[in-house]
Amino acid sequence: MFKEAGDGAIAEVGTQGYSRDVLKIKKISRLTGVHIICATGFIKESYFTGDFLNLTEAELTKKFVDEVEEGIDHTAIRAGVIKIGASYNKFSEA
Repeated sequence: MFKEAGDGAIAEVGTQGYSRDVLKIKKISRLTGVHIICATGFIKESYFTGDFLNLTEAELTKKFVDEVEEGIDHTAIRAGVIKIGASYNKFSEA
């Protein structure tokens, strides 16, 4: 229905630790014929995974740039959206 209405692309803005599964997204894109644009970046602090809180600004920058230029999670699927989130109405020191 989406594609038949003339639409050809949609953004899926799940990020690391928050529902992003690029292989599943790729499969859905192939099955539907709709381009799905993946995101890099982060959502609110409660969804940070692993050592995310310990990364330096330079390390975060490299991670996000790599996901745009090289691919996400060791795939050739590149991010086309950069998402930045914060906890509800505040920023923490993290």
